[in-house]
Amino acid sequence: MQTQKPTVSRGLVWLLGLVVLVVAGLGVYLYTLYAPKQVVIQINDEPPITVDVSGWTVAHALKAAGLVLEEGDELTPPLTEKIAPGTRITIARGTRVALLVDGQRLELVIPYGTVRDALVRGEVRMGPMDRVVPVRETPLEDGMEIRVIRVTQQEVVERESIPFRTLRWADPHLAKGEERIIREGKEGILETRVLLTYENGELAHRQVI
Repeated sequence: MQTQKPTVSRGLVWLLGLVVLVVAGLGVYLYTLYAPKQVVIQINDEPPITVDVSGWTVAHALKAAGLVLEEGDELTPPLTEKIAPGTRITIARGTRVALLVDGQRLELVIPYGTVRDALVRGEVRMGPMDRVVPVRETPLEDGMEIRVIRVTQQEVVERESIPFRTLRWADPHLAKGEERIIREGKEGILETRVLLTYENGELAHRQVI
């Protein structure tokens, strides 16, 4: 009597092979995610920071570097973006400035930039003669106050009375001490055209034109 050898079905072999492939692939995937990666973090104009990260997103990289985002900061790429060896992360730190415009004080927190960027963020529309202090190309600094000066001009005519002069001369036909008015005098009017310049509603300059 012969003993039958146990047989393994071809389907079971395929299933076992598939399980092995899945486990191997999962291991490679997890290793790729958690294997240490060097990334570079750039904050404004500061020297770049190189960090070893065991996670797989930008958020993990910031945590590894001990960095916390604050209001107004701009991050590239976003927190959920996956990282790879050599990924470069940039942080533009928010700068707190005060924008004084049209009688209001606007507190802004915006990324590193210039006064021009603050005007854009504050949605300030500048007129053709308006000016800003400090000038638009000035780099922003924490605590900076930016003043928008509204400039308008008005041309006016100023009128001034001119008193008449009295002319006297001797007349041989009149008795001594006697006077006679030949023609009544009239006051004159002096007109002057003036260009008035106002800054934020107050007269700042007066020019005769």
